[in-house]
Amino acid sequence: MKIAVCIKQVPNRDYALSLEPDQQWIREQDLAWEINEFDLYGIEAALQLKDKFQAEVVVVSLGPQRVTDALRKALAMGCDRAILVNDDRIPMTAPYATAKVLAEVLRRESPDLVITGVQSEDMAYFQTGGIIAELLGMESASMIVAIEPVDERHFRLQLEHEGGAHEEIEVELPAVFLVQTGWNQPRYASLKGIMMAKKKPLDTLTLDDLELTPESLRPAQAQLQWLGLEEPVQETHVEFLEGSPEEIAETLLEKLKKEAHVL
Repeated sequence: MKIAVCIKQVPNRDYALSLEPDQQWIREQDLAWEINEFDLYGIEAALQLKDKFQAEVVVVSLGPQRVTDALRKALAMGCDRAILVNDDRIPMTAPYATAKVLAEVLRRESPDLVITGVQSEDMAYFQTGGIIAELLGMESASMIVAIEPVDERHFRLQLEHEGGAHEEIEVELPAVFLVQTGWNQPRYASLKGIMMAKKKPLDTLTLDDLELTPESLRPAQAQLQWLGLEEPVQETHVEFLEGSPEEIAETLLEKLKKEAHVL
């Protein structure tokens, strides 16, 4: 059994973001980077299946050379091999382009199961995993909060819906699983795992290696156009209420009703 896990490296959520002068992207120089939280739960799901079925786990990502840090962490957690596609011709803000490249890597790997997070913390498109499944011709299930193997080819999945409702389905491999956060506990990389990760294979590919071109990463019907980023305008308004406690209470109540619309 072979499992492929697609991950993304994202800015650490505790760091303040600022924009480049042209407002096309964030300033990356001063940021710390980490594995997308949703993908950490995907890695843990894959490693639990590896422990049960003696599976091979291959972790795949796109991006610049710094993404090797995220891949090495995944290897230290227990994944067996890693693949990075490093090519600045890939439009990283387009979910179809990202999925197209990942799907081509996966097509060559021929995994039985592909696991991704349901979305990335930075862009939150919620599309990449579904597009991968479509391009590979695989069944897919999203918002997964529990994976129960029936056997090596059949799995019962619990899906989370709005309002707290859950649905249980059964899926046969090959398939793509899009996992939610919070349902398992991603393991820490041990010192032994970190040392072993340095010796595990990490291959770097380009579009040429995958026989892809920048033109092939944009479907003819694509309507998405990246225009840029803007910092949100922060506005604050403070009003001091005067009068007796009874008058202040009455005024505050009216404002909550008519201006804040919270009562």
